[in-house]
Formats: sequence, C-alpha cells, structure tokens
Amino acid sequence: ELVYSLYDSGSGTWSEPAAVSDDGTADFYPSFAVSGDRIYIAWQNTKTSLAEIPEDSVTMDNYTANGEICTAVFDTQTGTMSEAVILTENDTLDTMPVLADTGDGVQIVWMNNSSNSIFGGEGTNSIWRSIETEDGFGEAEELLADVGAIHSWDAVYADDTLYIAYA
Repeated sequence: ELVYSLYDSGSGTWSEPAAVSDDGTADFYPSFAVSGDRIYIAWQNTKTSLAEIPEDSVTMDNYTANGEICTAVFDTQTGTMSEAVILTENDTLDTMPVLADTGDGVQIVWMNNSSNSIFGGEGTNSIWRSIETEDGFGEAEELLADVGAIHSWDAVYADDTLYIAYA
C-alpha cells in the first residue's frame, strides 16, 4: 500500500498516513514532483497480488510481468488526492518511474524490460515517457531502446528539454 503523510509546520506534527492507492497489491519506487498547486506521485504498481497467481506457476518473471506505472495527484488547495491512473497495461515489467516538472505539468519516464528481468540483465531495457496534457497523460512513447541494465537514474526538464542520466 502506497501512503502519504502531511506535515503541519504550525503544530510540528505529521498527519496519519493515508492511502494514495490501495488495491491490495504491492507498490514500489514512488517518485514525487511539484508543479503549481499539484503534487504528482508516480509509482510501480503490481496489478496482481502474489496470492492471485496459481502456486504452481509462481516465478519471479511471472510476478514482475505485473509491474505497471501509476500516477495520482494531490491538490494542495483542496487537500485531496485524485484517483490513481494506470499509465501502462502490458505483460512486461514497467518499473522505476521518475517525474520531471515542466513548469505547467509533468512528464513521467520509466524503464521497461522485455523479459521481466527486475535487474535488467536479460531482455531489452528501454526508457519510456508519458507527457501530461490538458486531457491527462498522453500515450506512452519509447525514448531510448536497448540501453542496458539501469540501476539508478533521474530526469529533469529544463529549457524545453527532458534530460535523463542513468547508470
């Protein structure tokens, strides 16, 4: 379960943790970005719980194939969290999302592994992006293909350009 908590600087206390999204599955790699009055959160959501996979077919690759990218937005003016939006829906591992503030919204970039290899040692690793528009997030597009294993990375948007660094 992915949760958030708000700090009240007047009282010096944190709010009780509240769910960003609780679909009963595992969540990984949360990323945050602020744009205007909105705080964006992106994360890797597992679309199926381990308990839902038949015991005789549970493998790491089978489980990691359930990794998808989700996002939600916290409105600082109303104090409300939006419903989660699923950006990817496929049978390959989508993981490690990073948000980049564009000044009037965000771009979300993430890694995809064609063989569901959590460490990226097998299959093809590629970097994908979805850009926020007035109608929500646009269709995902592949930015870089066959980039090798990615263990850490970050992205920033400046001067109308998305910059990505990875190792």
